Amino acid sequence: MTRKKRERKERRKAESGRPSRAGDDERYQYIIGVGGEEDWKEGRGSVHYITKNDGKKYLLVFTAPEKARDFGRANFDRPASHMDMLESVSLSHAQPLTEGRYVIMPVEVETLAKVAVDVGVDYLLRNPRPGSKQEIMPVPKAGA
Repeated sequence: MTRKKRERKERRKAESGRPSRAGDDERYQYIIGVGGEEDWKEGRGSVHYITKNDGKKYLLVFTAPEKARDFGRANFDRPASHMDMLESVSLSHAQPLTEGRYVIMPVEVETLAKVAVDVGVDYLLRNPRPGSKQEIMPVPKAGA
């Protein structure tokens, strides 16, 4: 590709308001919403978080939509994962979860902080991966 074509392509991407590559735009993080569009309209949608054995809640946060989709495929398509999720979700959210309906939601950093407080999570777990080395950030409690 010639330099002029590459510059034109980058200019079009910049004008569209979208980042040139997934994850390049640090204003956005991605979270998983449980339920499809219809579930959200009917009030059955929920933000996906996990509750550890010690009772602490973790909101999963991803730096790129592909990372969130990969996590969803790896974790929501296994029957055992449905049983794990059902232990920490209300009955109204059980059907969307067990049917594998979820959405990847882009959120600005400021909105992410509000979501974390509203959901009542204790920590943000960024780009979760196998193993013990995780990027975990505490969420300040409202009024603290």
